[in-house]
Amino acid sequence: MPPKRKPLSRRLVPSEKLVAATVVSEPVSPVTSPKRTTTKARTVQQTVYLPPAVHDQLRKIAFDERVKMHDILIEGLNLAFARRGLPRTDELA
Repeated sequence: MPPKRKPLSRRLVPSEKLVAATVVSEPVSPVTSPKRTTTKARTVQQTVYLPPAVHDQLRKIAFDERVKMHDILIEGLNLAFARRGLPRTDELA
């Protein structure tokens, strides 16, 4: 006959030695993230929904030219702004 198992509540309670070893004597200060000063912090995220064929074409151009798809999208915005006589994206930032 197998030995009688201890109840789960008794197995989950750590021994006094373990509890004494894990007590922290100094208060732990919360971890705070530094203020963002990156480009990401100064921008607004905008989602663009593209048909798969358009996404694939954009991705291929970016790969062939060794640039990010984002750079090509910004290029397109600059062309649209220029057509309307508006300042470029880098002039607005």
